[in-house]
Amino acid sequence: MFAFLKKVIGRFLSRFVRWLRVIRVAEGLTIKSVINLYLLSALTDSLLYAFSGTRQNPRLMFEGPCFSKVKRVGLTVVRGGTDKLTAMVPDERDVKTFIKSCLKRDWYLLT
Repeated sequence: MFAFLKKVIGRFLSRFVRWLRVIRVAEGLTIKSVINLYLLSALTDSLLYAFSGTRQNPRLMFEGPCFSKVKRVGLTVVRGGTDKLTAMVPDERDVKTFIKSCLKRDWYLLT
């Protein structure tokens, strides 16, 4: 029981930290975008990721466009309900880390 709880908490924290990176650079421009980014998606996606046991990219929970102003990038529009959130964050290290975490033991990522 303790091992399961430790795993769930670790997965939740790792996903939530990833969301905090997004929130730090992205500013929602509409009420729906703010709710989608800050309230609904960050918390819900982190919880789903913690309990699901599957590896997936962070998802925006609301359908429809999410309008944001991203530092060093400018205005962005990301389709809600998708996992295209990584396009908002200008740091490719997160994407590479995610891809590497999905690779099997003897697989390699060529960049």
